[in-house]
Amino acid sequence: MPAMTDKYDAKCEKKSLFMLKKIYNKTKLDGSFQRFGGYHYGSGWTTSQACSYISNFLSGSTFNKIINVDVQESLKYCKEIDDKPSIVYFQSLLDNGHKYVSIDGNNSASYLVAFINGKEDLVIQSDEYGEEPVSFNQMIEDLQHDVLYTEKIEVVILRKITINDMCHLFRALNTQTKLNGQEWRQARVTLLAQTIREYGGKTSSFFTNFIFKGSDPIDKRTHEETLAQLALKIEKNYKGFLKGTQLDDVYENTAAWSTKTISALNRLTNHVVNLDDEFEKETISKRLTRGQVHNLFEAFKVFDDKYFKIDDYRGFFEWFLKIDTDAQNKSKSVLEENLEDESYTYWTKYYGTPSCYKNIKSLFEWAFLQDIDDLKKDGVVSIIRNSSDCFTWAQKLELYDKQKGVLRSGEKMSILDLYFGKYEADHVKSVKDGGTNDTSNGELMPVLENRQKGANSNQAHYDYQK
Repeated sequence: MPAMTDKYDAKCEKKSLFMLKKIYNKTKLDGSFQRFGGYHYGSGWTTSQACSYISNFLSGSTFNKIINVDVQESLKYCKEIDDKPSIVYFQSLLDNGHKYVSIDGNNSASYLVAFINGKEDLVIQSDEYGEEPVSFNQMIEDLQHDVLYTEKIEVVILRKITINDMCHLFRALNTQTKLNGQEWRQARVTLLAQTIREYGGKTSSFFTNFIFKGSDPIDKRTHEETLAQLALKIEKNYKGFLKGTQLDDVYENTAAWSTKTISALNRLTNHVVNLDDEFEKETISKRLTRGQVHNLFEAFKVFDDKYFKIDDYRGFFEWFLKIDTDAQNKSKSVLEENLEDESYTYWTKYYGTPSCYKNIKSLFEWAFLQDIDDLKKDGVVSIIRNSSDCFTWAQKLELYDKQKGVLRSGEKMSILDLYFGKYEADHVKSVKDGGTNDTSNGELMPVLENRQKGANSNQAHYDYQK
């Protein structure tokens, strides 16, 4: 603690649970560098473990600390040392009403606050409070006051710290309960890590319904590792392994994913969200393996690359499973010495190996050529347009300038969001109606709005439009 006091100007005080609640309610749990844990998120603690912790705390048998960052004081410090990323970070927290950021002890604080808030599933069993397990609301008033104002926990407030120091400190404090590989990688405040977090949140329901049983892998960021592997594959143009060391390297040495990768991730994650929506009220009993998930992404990507739109996600998934099943059955007859070259099952198992994921890509490209006519005939997919019907990146930048960075709704666009693929160039007069690729027929709009508009034409809105 002395080292922390000197380095981060730490202030350590015993706080009552009443005061802990006030602090907790103004504390930001930042998923940028730690797992979303606690009573409301799913922390890795079972209810039984939480009740045991609360009972031990009230009997004086626990000695853990709550460690938070004082946002205002740290902002002042970062302005003094001119740490611009930290200034932006802390100012944003302050603007959103956060007084503290959690570094360690969030589970403890969360469950203690939930207990004194009267959550009925949190009960304690102690001679001091009676023979039967009781919730806070079941205690007599005098005992409630005793818990609120007499029981105290040590709270450490750090007042001079940067966002990078916060991430390093979080990692250092989690050496006994070791972070897994993806939790360690994501313990960074970078655009690259933020992108994977956002896509992880967007697709968590898909992973829960199609791959995982329970939410524990989601809490441990297992799905984010799959998305990071997918991004790495696209970023490196299908070259290089998708192992932990390669992910470690890109997380440590890359600030953000390329525009190409972001654009592909946008499309692919939209697909899995749509697929999940299609099966919203049904349970997939036979879950996909992680290798099969990568194969599914490859199948989606083949149709994107060929400029085809998926109209029937149920039909598409049935097609994917048929290709997958046929390929698995054929793999059973492959000789052991030929597995690496001929076995789909082998490729799926070792999906992080370049030769394997390239073979998977080739297989689904071949399947596409074989089945595309039937898929179009059955209404599963339809052609959107070819590459000559799409606006170039230079034209998108020109449209941003012509629109003066403003959408037709009046909302301002962010040039950063344009680079991250959150806007698409749309034809005012659609291609099917004879619209051309001139910027006078173009307009930037949010991805979702453009997809909802479909192939319909729009009325001209800006002066530069025809």
